Amino acid sequence: IKSSYEEIYNYELYTEFKSLGADIIISPYNCKYHAKWALVMFHHNNTARQQDIALLSTGNWNETHARNYSDLTLITVTTTIVSDLKKLYSALKYGNDISDRKLSSLLISKANLYTELMSIIDNLINKSHSGEKTSIFLKVNELNFKPIIDKLLEASRAGVKIDACVRTSSLLYSQKNISVFSILGRFLEHSRIFCFYCENENPKLYLSSSDLKPKSFKRRQEMAFPIYDDTCRDYIFNLIDLYTNESISRFIIDKNSSLRYVKGLSLHNYLTKNHKEIE
Repeated sequence: IKSSYEEIYNYELYTEFKSLGADIIISPYNCKYHAKWALVMFHHNNTARQQDIALLSTGNWNETHARNYSDLTLITVTTTIVSDLKKLYSALKYGNDISDRKLSSLLISKANLYTELMSIIDNLINKSHSGEKTSIFLKVNELNFKPIIDKLLEASRAGVKIDACVRTSSLLYSQKNISVFSILGRFLEHSRIFCFYCENENPKLYLSSSDLKPKSFKRRQEMAFPIYDDTCRDYIFNLIDLYTNESISRFIIDKNSSLRYVKGLSLHNYLTKNHKEIE
């Protein structure tokens, strides 16, 4: 209902689903549900149990956007993720505060997204001070939430290497230990990726519906979800390698948010020619 420029169309869908008996949950006036997820729950009448299925995405399932948006979607039966979604669904349905519920895997705005991101970065700062190699990769549409930017600057001063791929506005710019850039091309880069690396540890890897801007933490319900499966992780790590590859065409965001174009290979042409399905 609150999707910008699509309110009337969505209200028509709301009315249609309501007439078919669907239970529709409208978000409160002061919060927009921006996280994209679905939960398939099976009712068991015998001993053979089908695992419940979670579907989580960085973008909407929109037949028009699917033609020119680039997003990532995870389908999983991971029990901790499914359990967290059930808690979230219950909180939404009954109007309860999700922050009152202990989450095992998911990072939810107005609950634990902000605190967990800050804690993870603080840990990398401490590791870097101890002499360990650390790095952060962020891919978002917007990067202008001051507390996060201040923490990233603190991390860079501690020696944490930061790469930020930002599609639109960024209040962070390229400087020592920080590379901020934008990749524009055939498709609209819409996926959000958070990756936190420390040597001798398994990198923390999340996909997210959330950008790093004030309203994502204050006026929206957003979600970041972890990627555990090794095959999926390798797929996303390969994408990160491409995004950070300096031979790919990009706009460098320099001081005062000025843009400097660096011509190279087309990321989207490469991906469409070399796409392989995950088996």
